Amino acid sequence: MSTAGRAPRRVLRFRAGDPRGQALIIFVLALVPILGMVGLVIDGGNAFAQRRADQNATDAAALAGALDMAENLPWENKGLVGPNGDADIAATITASAAENGVSTAAATYVNINGTDLGVTVGGGGIPAGAAGVRVVGSKTFDAYFTGAIGFPSFTVTTQATAVAGYVQNVGRGTVLPLTIPVNVTICDNNGWASQVLKSGDPYKWPKGTNVSVPICKGPASGNVGWLDWYGPAGGTSDLVESILHPNNPPIDIPDWVYYKESGNTNADNVKNAINTYAGEIVLIPLFDDTCDDDPGLGTNDCTTGNSGGGQNFYYHLPLFVAFRIASPAGFFDDKDSCLVDGNAWDGSSCLKGQFVDYIGPGVTVGPNPLPGTDYNLVGVQLIK
Repeated sequence: MSTAGRAPRRVLRFRAGDPRGQALIIFVLALVPILGMVGLVIDGGNAFAQRRADQNATDAAALAGALDMAENLPWENKGLVGPNGDADIAATITASAAENGVSTAAATYVNINGTDLGVTVGGGGIPAGAAGVRVVGSKTFDAYFTGAIGFPSFTVTTQATAVAGYVQNVGRGTVLPLTIPVNVTICDNNGWASQVLKSGDPYKWPKGTNVSVPICKGPASGNVGWLDWYGPAGGTSDLVESILHPNNPPIDIPDWVYYKESGNTNADNVKNAINTYAGEIVLIPLFDDTCDDDPGLGTNDCTTGNSGGGQNFYYHLPLFVAFRIASPAGFFDDKDSCLVDGNAWDGSSCLKGQFVDYIGPGVTVGPNPLPGTDYNLVGVQLIK
């Protein structure tokens, strides 16, 4: 066969030691540490996220155990709720840890200062001086890439300490069944909430100054919302009972509280009940949002267009205020007594007094009520 017109073929040959033949070998050798570094970045980032989740879960387990212990303390609003025994506290911690994805959880008792007493929760009894728990939680999770280099899984371990005691930075434990908004609102000529005077700062209500809090007719953005703790068969008589004999359930701060039906809040017996506290300091929760349904624990976001109004909706409570009811009377239902900045307004009633202090997450708790008080406000504090 003729080969005329064809280009000559070239045969490529590599000799031993030719550097052109080593590129693939070098790449393969370099690929292992490259994958290792990529794996460390990805799995390391995942480990950081897992540790943060584990810390949150451990915090929750410690708080759950301390809440059980808080129910063993005598407190004015509820009396003696417990007792919760050692086995109850252990079961609560285990259930909370499991619910939040912690693989294992071990706990010991601590005193009010967080010092470990060396007694295991669930070991048979609550030691003298115990005021809280220290929980150690661990979580094991699979690796994405580092399994190829001998690390198929990782374990993160975190710890948290929570104690239960008597709130030390306020001297009154009576919680009234009403809530005041963070934002200062006045009523229009028809008594409806209309104009927001100040907003965006939970401390805009001045402390230590005599104020008149206008109680608008509604809607939920009015200046006072009346709370029916246990409904749904609430009403004026239930509201009066909750004022005269505080019976609120434990309230997490922040959280959403369901409002049901409070009855006629301008009835004389409601006014008279409030005025029995004239000159005294009471606790009143503040709210910063309302919602028709419960958005969930800890969040203050309500679905757009779903903000509550009227009855049967939720208040978001971010903090409490210690409020001194004016003396000789703090609740009024006439315009001449309800002046706002010196001007009368057409609200349905008003509450007069002073904002003494704000109480939110991070309160300080101690072993005993404040000296000289005959009322006890119980709190739970995460300290480590």
